[in-house]
Amino acid sequence: HFTLPEGQIADITAQVNTLANEGLARAIEDLNAAGSCDDSKQSEELLYERLTDVFSNHKKGQLVNAIISGDIPRTVIPLKESIYSEWSIWNGFLLGRKGAAKSPLALFPLIKIGNVVVGVDKLEHMFGMGQIYFKKHYLEDKPLVPVLKNGIFKEKTFLGGNMLATGVFSYADLSANFNGMRFWNHMLQKRDDVLGAQHNAGPYLFCREGKWAKNEERLIDLRAYVDATMQESMNCSKFA
Repeated sequence: HFTLPEGQIADITAQVNTLANEGLARAIEDLNAAGSCDDSKQSEELLYERLTDVFSNHKKGQLVNAIISGDIPRTVIPLKESIYSEWSIWNGFLLGRKGAAKSPLALFPLIKIGNVVVGVDKLEHMFGMGQIYFKKHYLEDKPLVPVLKNGIFKEKTFLGGNMLATGVFSYADLSANFNGMRFWNHMLQKRDDVLGAQHNAGPYLFCREGKWAKNEERLIDLRAYVDATMQESMNCSKFA
């Protein structure tokens, strides 16, 4: 975000949206081959479990892995050429340790979606922590504020913002979590968007006559979620 002009960051809006919609189509095909669907909570949860094969972190998610592996363009900035080049273990162990520069995940590649430049880790937060927020708030009926506070606690601890982790407390990560909650809610759009019904983007699929079907009139467009609050040079981080 700070090292290169935005014009040098790969704009992958079209490619990432294609991956998202193709991944959704494959998931629907697998789910329908495995059994039928209905309006039950169990059926809904099975859907989300299968979709994590597409929308998840680098350990599991096909979409994030396609970007990290270079199947589609991304911009890699070596750690030693970044603003964290002089980071020490006293700033944050995971970024300051000796082998950090060799890890492709120390600084995630940069991508551009719409007019926003983000690290690929923001998609991980959207899909992973965003699903946790979604399940706690919508499926378990937990109030929104405690759900958000739990996300802050995780960001302060094992997700980054302390000296034993990266040492970077990212407000942009928290925003990605929140927008990810909206993404998962839009999947079936059983409830209005938390920001208001005018922000409803789904449903992206629905259960019809016992089978999941893709909503061809509502395709996934990640520009609905990746906004300036997820760009760290706009929504600046705090350091341990």
